[in-house]
Amino acid sequence: MSSKSHQERAILLFTAYAVGRSGEVKFNKFSNWVFDPRFNLTDTCWTEIKTTNIYSSPQVNVYARDSFAVDWYHAMGCYGALEKGFITTQKELSDFVFPPLHRMTDNNVSIYITRIICNNVGKDVPKDVLNSLSSRLLR
Repeated sequence: MSSKSHQERAILLFTAYAVGRSGEVKFNKFSNWVFDPRFNLTDTCWTEIKTTNIYSSPQVNVYARDSFAVDWYHAMGCYGALEKGFITTQKELSDFVFPPLHRMTDNNVSIYITRIICNNVGKDVPKDVLNSLSSRLLR
């Protein structure tokens, strides 16, 4: 488990639930988030790279005792509390959810996400399967 495992989990879930391109997760901003008390969800909004259009991307609470690993709220809570993901310095781009990603090119973000996927599959995965994994699989 890497020292940034909670951040990596949050990045994977964010990208998968938005069905977005892997480089797009870096554009997510806290200032675009809105909580909807009627439906008890957080709309995080998603920005498309190619069009710069912003779309609604509601994060629904899928609480179940055995599904915390894929729970967006749990992932963001762990990222914020255990890795100080919501605390930034003046030098960082503080409105971005994942400031380290915002300093990367879109292609490098895709490579980074592919690396996260490959580093978290079982050790017994055949090499040809491992080589076929990519951040595009999240779409």
